[in-house]
Amino acid sequence: MAIKFYDIKQKYSKLIENFISLNILQIINYIIPLITLPYISRVLGANKFGLVYFALSLAQYFIVLTDFGFNASGVIEISKNREDNTKLSEIFNSIFCIKLLLLLISFILMSLIIFTFERFKQDWLIYYLTFLIVIGNTLFPNWFFQGIEKMKFITILNVIAKLIPLFLIFIFLKSSEDYYYIPILNSLGFIISGIIGLVIAIKKYKIKIEIPKLSHIIKQFKYSVPFFVAQFSNTFSSNSNTFFLGLATSNTLVAYYVAAEKIYQALFNLSGPINLTMTPYMAKNKNLNLYKKVFILTIILTFIVISTIIIFSKPIIITFFGIHMVKAYKMLNLFAILILVIFPSMYIGLPLLGAFNYTKQVNLSTIIGSICHILGLFILYYLNIFNPYSIIIMSIISTSIILLIRIYFIFKYNIFKVERSY
Repeated sequence: MAIKFYDIKQKYSKLIENFISLNILQIINYIIPLITLPYISRVLGANKFGLVYFALSLAQYFIVLTDFGFNASGVIEISKNREDNTKLSEIFNSIFCIKLLLLLISFILMSLIIFTFERFKQDWLIYYLTFLIVIGNTLFPNWFFQGIEKMKFITILNVIAKLIPLFLIFIFLKSSEDYYYIPILNSLGFIISGIIGLVIAIKKYKIKIEIPKLSHIIKQFKYSVPFFVAQFSNTFSSNSNTFFLGLATSNTLVAYYVAAEKIYQALFNLSGPINLTMTPYMAKNKNLNLYKKVFILTIILTFIVISTIIIFSKPIIITFFGIHMVKAYKMLNLFAILILVIFPSMYIGLPLLGAFNYTKQVNLSTIIGSICHILGLFILYYLNIFNPYSIIIMSIISTSIILLIRIYFIFKYNIFKVERSY
């Protein structure tokens, strides 16, 4: 038994190390909101709480734009060329150059939005301060560390990004008028960890910094376009829930929605360690037996966690956000149903279909689902039933469409039936 365990540990040592590192990160991601969110919600109140997260929903569009799908395409490119230092430097410089250019474009676009529409102009400072998070996210080379399967650096640097605002929030946030400290402190953590991440990537892995050739830039840009379209479509559909809700209703309703969504995102992040670990591993090893075991275990655990959330949704909301947010508990129940659909959809995506070079099919399913979601939002608005509950139900429907399309591709290409010579 001991020998068998040792053999498994040796065989999957890197996979286990990455999984443990990302789980440590997820634990930190759970603990910090448990400490800060109850305090932030009670100090800011529903209105300012809603404004802060409405500003963040705008910044999310620019985060996706500056990422440009490199969290998928960059990982694959780095993973395939990890032994070739010259190639690594070429890929690193090309991707980072594109990200910096997209950061400049994002700043210009955001400025146009702020000073064109009164809804944004009246709170212009909060939007510019929140944009600092986009800068920090652009600097952080998580795509590089994930590609070389060094998740421990992602964990350490994200912990730094989270711990910096953890202590400072309790020092600076004293009343609802201090709401602008939230984006400042969050951005500070992201920027510092981003700079440290760049230094580690460059120094430790001997990345030679130089201006990349235009042909290399174009190559990485073109390769990542399908990934960007898919990720932007996915983020546009999910993030637009908060964004359009803020445009169409009030900051208070946004606050209720965000309160429930925060719990959902915490649950959603449970998929992070497995998804981030399995994607580069499956791309390299094509181990279907291990994949099946991980998939089944994950789905069983998901059912257990979601059932618990549904039963205790009201006390969970009150404990986290205060009695003034209690109306969010019904939204949390709907988000729990969404989790049951989105988890299997994710695990069928890049970790499975992507591993067998069906990334186009993965991206296509995401794009179709996102289009359905956006069209659904317009229908809800046209029928005058645009509210948090109908929005979440629409998310469940569009995510189910993505899941069904991916299941179709599994059967179409006989992924579990055809013997493959990898």
